[in-house]
Amino acid sequence: VDNIGWRITEADSIKFDKEKLQAKNISGIQVRDLQKRGALSLNGTTVFLSEVSEMRKGDIFAYVLDTKYCQNAVDLAKGAKLLLCESTYLEQHKSLALYYAHMTAKEAATIAKKAGVQKLILTHFSARYLDLNLFAEEAKLIFPNVETADDLKRFDFPKGSF
Repeated sequence: VDNIGWRITEADSIKFDKEKLQAKNISGIQVRDLQKRGALSLNGTTVFLSEVSEMRKGDIFAYVLDTKYCQNAVDLAKGAKLLLCESTYLEQHKSLALYYAHMTAKEAATIAKKAGVQKLILTHFSARYLDLNLFAEEAKLIFPNVETADDLKRFDFPKGSF
């Protein structure tokens, strides 16, 4: 059965260094002009955008659900800041995971580790489990930055790293 994973990549953006702007006496509308033109002439000196800023790579969110462990899931999650990944079974029920083409918490954590993600959130749990903490405990043996999703639980997605 074909499955769909989602990868959402934020556009790259310019991040100004406030101290460098202050050192060059650039403020207000001058910052906008510098960003728009790439250079700004001040008192006979040209200041280039690259001197006071850097390119900030856009963050990546990846979503993998209703699938068994596969290389495509690793590829989709590559470099993601946040991976929301199914974890239907615990490793003790791996035979069920294989039979129903779902993943264990350990497999989801393996995807996160191989893909180099920053944070893993586990979801899509079998109703047989009453304690979701068991999923995080299993996954943390492979990938430490993991949480479990639950009804009405929210997760921040701040700029920068976790």
